[in-house]
Amino acid sequence: MTRPLITMWGSSQVGKTTYMTMALSHRSVSRLFDRERSERALATLLGSRRRLMSQQGMNPTSVSPAPLQLTLAAGQEVALSDVRGGDTQLLGQDRVADRLKQADVILFFVSWRSSNLGHEFLAVRDGLDATPTKRWGLVFTKCETAFDLRDDDWECSEGWWRERELLRPHASIIELFGDAVWPISSFGYDRETGRPAVMLDEFGNELPWNIRPKNVEVPLLWALKQVGIE
Repeated sequence: MTRPLITMWGSSQVGKTTYMTMALSHRSVSRLFDRERSERALATLLGSRRRLMSQQGMNPTSVSPAPLQLTLAAGQEVALSDVRGGDTQLLGQDRVADRLKQADVILFFVSWRSSNLGHEFLAVRDGLDATPTKRWGLVFTKCETAFDLRDDDWECSEGWWRERELLRPHASIIELFGDAVWPISSFGYDRETGRPAVMLDEFGNELPWNIRPKNVEVPLLWALKQVGIE
């Protein structure tokens, strides 16, 4: 039986690796996996989670890592592939195009706080054009930078994104995803203050601080459901 493949696609610095780390650590996701049989695959991501929990940033992804081969508690198997952001500009290369063509489900990523949102949506558009699957989801990362902790849009009601002026120029692309469009935050909000869970280092770089991820489980649970895993 072929192991279903879920692929993460998006430009550099959109937060795919951080997302995978926190989503796989979320209790509603982690309970699905056989921790013993998936231990080797999860070891690197769990190490990354420890970095984030200890107020350290993530290292950039220099090469596209091999897909994570995971075994579920029920015995099913699934693979998760994190495509390096720089590879989104190399779709003319077979090795990159094949990673999309082989995917059963693709989660596309855009950073809400991007200084070049048009470039990130171009990577999404190119990815959509290069894949035969129609099982697509769109994930907006770093939404703590624009959303309040109690913002109604965290509930992902139908068409929630249409009221966001920032996204109107990109509506024709977002509409292709139907209801599979989600805001997430891998850092979330500080439990006591309700403010974004980040701090600035001496160089002005943002680091995680008292993180409490928000909505990270939602896109991955949706993707797993698309391949028959609930």
